[in-house]
Amino acid sequence: MAIITGVTGIILSTGVFASASVVRGSPVVISSNDSTCVTTSGEQHFMLHAGGAIASIQKGTYKFTAVHHGSRFNGTYATIGFESGLNSGYYCNANHVWNPVKIGKQGHPVLSAHYKTSSNFAGDTGLDMWFEPIRSDSSYTVMTTDVGNSSVEAMIWFSRPDWKAWAAQAIAHVRIDDQWWFIDAAHVGHGKGWTRVFFVAPNGHRGNVTVKHLALSPFMTYLMNAHLMPHGDFIEGIDNGVEIRRGSASLCGYTLNGLKGFANAR
Repeated sequence: MAIITGVTGIILSTGVFASASVVRGSPVVISSNDSTCVTTSGEQHFMLHAGGAIASIQKGTYKFTAVHHGSRFNGTYATIGFESGLNSGYYCNANHVWNPVKIGKQGHPVLSAHYKTSSNFAGDTGLDMWFEPIRSDSSYTVMTTDVGNSSVEAMIWFSRPDWKAWAAQAIAHVRIDDQWWFIDAAHVGHGKGWTRVFFVAPNGHRGNVTVKHLALSPFMTYLMNAHLMPHGDFIEGIDNGVEIRRGSASLCGYTLNGLKGFANAR
């Protein structure tokens, strides 16, 4: 696995990955807290959540370009697990549902993705994974208030222009899936709140950011071994996309293979 900086950004692992272009043609536009269902070429379905940004989605695909809007941090994600109400359990396809799967039974999920950020981009590209010890604690509202039961949010950042600031305050520097990551963690929210853990790659590149064949299960193993998450939590959702404080960013390519937890709707 190699990290390539400069022109091409970050590459995790090896293999062939054909990236896509940014949104073209007649896009669907969503904004604020709007959501829509999107599909990959392999018929994999995601729910796309604008997260405050103005997001243009290429029709018939998951590819989007998000432009910062307003004064707050915008988080735009293509998500598995959540539906438009940000409740886990719905796989954005009437024929399938997502059953929050217990860690250890999730299979071997492997991510490949291609992002493109603007020259003035401030924010991050990457994943946002949510875990709960109780399967039914599956709504965003429950997981982020004192109603929930020790929720854990794991963010994996593949690029962030200010990564050095996060590295300076890191609680650990670890190697996961043949890549070095700086680890930060904090208890956030109101009431009982939840634990948020950051895996920060040493990459501040703006432009093309490519991730190839990144195994996700080792991150879950690290969280448990480091006592940042209990053993036996359930995966409530996996979000892939961007957080934007300034500028714009596109999700140009995305595959997530090997994840178990889907079942036919009854």
